[in-house]
Amino acid sequence: MKIPIMEPASGVYLEAVKKYKRFGQITLMSAFYLLNGRKYKLVGTYNNGPFGLSFTSDLSKFIVVEENGTVVTDYELSKKALAIYHTMYTLWKAEQHIRSGVDESFRFVGDLVEDPNKFVEILAPVMQGRRREKEVYIGSFKKFFEYLEISDQTGQIFKNLSMSLINPLESALNRRNVSEETYIRAKSLLLDFVRCSDNRTSALLGISDCLFSIQVILEDAKKDSNINSPSISKTIDKVMETVSLFEGAIKDTVMNQVKNHNRSNIDEIIEITHKRMNTEDFIIDDTNESMLTKWPLRG
Repeated sequence: MKIPIMEPASGVYLEAVKKYKRFGQITLMSAFYLLNGRKYKLVGTYNNGPFGLSFTSDLSKFIVVEENGTVVTDYELSKKALAIYHTMYTLWKAEQHIRSGVDESFRFVGDLVEDPNKFVEILAPVMQGRRREKEVYIGSFKKFFEYLEISDQTGQIFKNLSMSLINPLESALNRRNVSEETYIRAKSLLLDFVRCSDNRTSALLGISDCLFSIQVILEDAKKDSNINSPSISKTIDKVMETVSLFEGAIKDTVMNQVKNHNRSNIDEIIEITHKRMNTEDFIIDDTNESMLTKWPLRG
């Protein structure tokens, strides 16, 4: 199992966690968490999947250990260390989105199609006489261009948040010491980033049902000599390329949800993102829940 924010437990940390380790599990420890002028490590047990790989990398049980090997029994201190862990873990899980966000190209409207309404009007003759009514196809294009506007509006915010998270991400992946100040700032940025990302993901998944119809109309328009002028052909090619890009992004999003949450239904995924978007601090919520089930020192 590889969790970059953790490393194999050793020394006093391994000794401290042994009594909580079950058969078939492995033990990992965090970087130093600097709290109240002292150094601590979170030490966890993880279920070891086939070939040494865990499917979800879920933490099974954890304790917090001082440098001298003393196990922390204080609830609030253990909870704070776990919150730091959840923050670093979420940073790692968001790595791909953060790095892609740094290179975000956030202008679709204007660059892709100068006048979306006029573009749809030009395509209208292709929509006539098809199995579905013309208004259905027009609605699909309207939904598509509305998403592009949302993407443009949130693109610069997403890019700025991604750039702000690069240093915390690199620190987490390299297991550098984490101070309370570093944790608070990283968590604040991460919460904003995930909300922005969830907003974009929800909007993207919301157009999944119209992309096929759009692709069909565009392919037919390419074959229609009454419509397909050189300038229109170039625009159609750009829109088709963008549709394919979005189809790939939706597929990647669904596969990521299957991998991490065992969910493949798009409506369920949208519901999850909406729930998280409306949560003030999902990291603390996850921490509180984990304290009930994963901290073995509860009274």
